[in-house]
Amino acid sequence: MFVIDQARVRPEASSTWEEPAVQFAIALIDGKWTVPILRQLQNGPVRVGELKKRLAPISKKVLNQHLRQMTRGGLVLRTTFGGKVPRVEYSLANPLGCSVLCLLQVIAKWCAQNLPSSNAQKCSARLGRVEIGVETLNAHRPEKTNHRVVSDGAFGVDLCAGGD
Repeated sequence: MFVIDQARVRPEASSTWEEPAVQFAIALIDGKWTVPILRQLQNGPVRVGELKKRLAPISKKVLNQHLRQMTRGGLVLRTTFGGKVPRVEYSLANPLGCSVLCLLQVIAKWCAQNLPSSNAQKCSARLGRVEIGVETLNAHRPEKTNHRVVSDGAFGVDLCAGGD
């Protein structure tokens, strides 16, 4: 919880449930290449070689480190296909991987509204390309979850909500 005091925002002295939740969310999207990787996976599964091409100048080592970390965090799924030439594809995990795109949209809109114009442009350049709509997120939603994407008219952003 935060307290606004004379145009400054400071954390409240007592810890609440919000602090660990925020730390969890920040840890999920932490890293230079996490957001660009998520942007590449938002339209469907992508092979590792294709990801490397799209994210140049990322090295193979750094890409693999980020993908392993994102897989452990539950953001992406790794699918291995056997055969004469084995291949690996990565895709967004449901519901966490898809719902983090909602978080990125909210962050991009917050940047545009609250940062000075030069910094807001940098933020939008990095986060603003997450073009995901309600239909896309709901299409990726597995039947067993009760998360769905709704449009919140008060803020004009897409948010992920529980319940059907």
